[in-house]
Amino acid sequence: MFNTLTHPELSEREFLIFRDLISAKTGISLRDTKCPMLSARLQRRLRALNLPNFDAYYQFLLNQDPTGEERRELINCITTNKTSFFREPHHFTFLAQLFQDTLAASSNPRPFSVWSAACSTGEEPYSMAMTLRDVLDRASVNREFNILATDIDTQVLQHAQAAIYTEGDLESIPAHFKQRFFLRGSGSQAGRFRIKPELRDQVDHRQLNLIDPAWDVNATFDAIFCRNALIYFEHETQNRILRRLISYLKPRGYLIVGHSEHLHWMTDILEPVATTTYRVKHGA
Repeated sequence: MFNTLTHPELSEREFLIFRDLISAKTGISLRDTKCPMLSARLQRRLRALNLPNFDAYYQFLLNQDPTGEERRELINCITTNKTSFFREPHHFTFLAQLFQDTLAASSNPRPFSVWSAACSTGEEPYSMAMTLRDVLDRASVNREFNILATDIDTQVLQHAQAAIYTEGDLESIPAHFKQRFFLRGSGSQAGRFRIKPELRDQVDHRQLNLIDPAWDVNATFDAIFCRNALIYFEHETQNRILRRLISYLKPRGYLIVGHSEHLHWMTDILEPVATTTYRVKHGA
């Protein structure tokens, strides 16, 4: 049986109380223009729970969600997860060169570590893994690398861990990478492609909320990608998250952000080295 309940659009008052709740839980700041988007996405949760209106859903979140499961569903439904393989390809060219330089600089190299701090459905961290594996193949050397992939959205993390993509998803991937790193599906999986196990195993997926007071991260990194996530936060929150991320970089490590995220206001600790790519200053 289908649920045929229909619900009105969010009122201004309802939009404000949900916006405040979402900001408190995620740090995401929703502009007034996002009211129709939020209304449509919350209506899906009302239908799923068979609730009559937005006030009932708000009360459900406050009083009938002891495990936080519905709060996670709320977060999942309001996050935006637009991504693609090798998006902003200059960043992966930079990563490849950085890895090559690191390999050349030490005869007893330490593991090379990268963090994808808003990994969405996995295209970014797997693009990192393909890039680094290709460098190793070309250099004919044995070297460990580690990739941490985190996101607030548990649904996209499940997608990333499954590592199954459509042919359309692979359009931006070089042909030799498709052959080298993907398994082609057959039968019921025809038209789908899965990242090979040896590459999947290089990526550690974890749920992480960037505004949480504690992060489940006990490592430092040569580079951190935090691309196209900062735009959803107020400036004060951006500053707090970025300085915290920087504390996880190795000396002279690199922070890479999205094409519209310029960090000219962080010159005390970062210096630009390439397009939306920054290095931690000496002594920072």
